[in-house]
Amino acid sequence: MIDISQIVSRFLGAADQAAPNCIEGLYLLGSVAFDDFVPGRSDLDLAILATDPGDAAAARAVEAGFRSIGGAIPAEGVLLGWDDLQQDPVTIPARPYYTAGGLQRAGRFMLDPIAWHTLARYAAAARGPKQTEASMWCDRTALYHWTRGNLATYWTEWHRDRKSLLSYAGLAALHPRVAEWGVLGVSRLLFTLATGNLTSKTGAGLHALETMPAQWRPILTECLRLRRGARHPPWAGSVWTRRTQALDYAAEAIVRGRLL
Repeated sequence: MIDISQIVSRFLGAADQAAPNCIEGLYLLGSVAFDDFVPGRSDLDLAILATDPGDAAAARAVEAGFRSIGGAIPAEGVLLGWDDLQQDPVTIPARPYYTAGGLQRAGRFMLDPIAWHTLARYAAAARGPKQTEASMWCDRTALYHWTRGNLATYWTEWHRDRKSLLSYAGLAALHPRVAEWGVLGVSRLLFTLATGNLTSKTGAGLHALETMPAQWRPILTECLRLRRGARHPPWAGSVWTRRTQALDYAAEAIVRGRLL
């Protein structure tokens, strides 16, 4: 059983030891924020705050914190300054971030309205003041337009790359995790466009079960089962059928999203 609080304490302890007083805020985003963390399937997503995100000592603290977690859980995050929270994230400079590839000195990882709205409205504060829509940038119109743009770019390309079986991505779409990622991922964007709110992958799948045509119930139910890591109800079709239904669902969801 994974204890998120212990992992966060380990992160902060290592960061503070590497560079005392550098890490002033730590916020838990992603599945933890939405109470949808699934061991073995979820990452730990962190927003890390420092007075100067470009300071080498702050980067050293972040790297030490992530290294302390080790193989306990997949983790990633971005190093921000407090002033960054007052601005539209797409306009701020590149910031240091950490992924499976290690610490990168500058990039645009997590610099988007989804992360900012999650931080303001849902995130758990492990260190630093609780953020709210009143305390930081949180523009719902910008969230809507960014989400529509993400459907038109990232998800449209995701679907196109996997549509043909005569490609590595197309063959990889036979894997159940790809079906889960695509179906529930695009459903999250539909949820945001329809409601103006954010939700987890599980929450998006449940919402889609209620709002999408009945023909998509089998693939939605299957992807929710995969998300939970459950054995039942088992998928009645073949891996080929699951792949086809997942990609067809994603295509319809993209079209529907353009109409919202």
